[in-house]
Amino acid sequence: MDYKTISKLMFSGLVTGALIACSAELPEKQTVSGSGDQDYLEISFGEGPNQGVYRYFPGESPTAGVSLSYSKPNDVSFFAAADIKSSQGELQISSVRRFTQGPLELGDNSATTWLAHKPDTKSNKPMDCGRVEMRDLNNTQPYQVVYGTYLDCGATQITRLDDWQTDADGQYRRVEGRYEDRVRLQIAMDDAPFKTIDTTMVVAFSVLQRKK
Repeated sequence: MDYKTISKLMFSGLVTGALIACSAELPEKQTVSGSGDQDYLEISFGEGPNQGVYRYFPGESPTAGVSLSYSKPNDVSFFAAADIKSSQGELQISSVRRFTQGPLELGDNSATTWLAHKPDTKSNKPMDCGRVEMRDLNNTQPYQVVYGTYLDCGATQITRLDDWQTDADGQYRRVEGRYEDRVRLQIAMDDAPFKTIDTTMVVAFSVLQRKK
């Protein structure tokens, strides 16, 4: 059974809206308003039915764009995106989230949990450092929903960290990076029980981080 990925990603709650993915030729990057660079998200799956590389760009929705926020009280950086689309396809990713500890710096940034209370490290359960969720909103696929859990929660590597600049909305800077993780996909099929697949997931991104 072949799956292609598609995506929409959320920030502070699920953002509804369909995103379209493509695993063939990558479309030309789009320019983000107010920036000379482009926001994009690239996801690749190493094995399993989603195997391939997929690149997404902001759509026309007011909520479109990839984002990176920082919560000082919680000391957590939160990577997410909304209304990211490519040129073709009908599969949809409802959300992709990733959390890192503390202010970002060049190089490796440790993963952290989004939970208010960190899990007991003696339980041998993986840290909940983010999630992946895919839904068949248009009933075009042989599954209803796919839940993905990161298994290793390794570091997020930041390769670009610009100086802060200021516009009418506050301070911003461009951040680029990537992370790689083993992810466990639990698939609720239309006509069968849950199916579980372990695969490698690599996410690369170029985003604007903002602080007010």
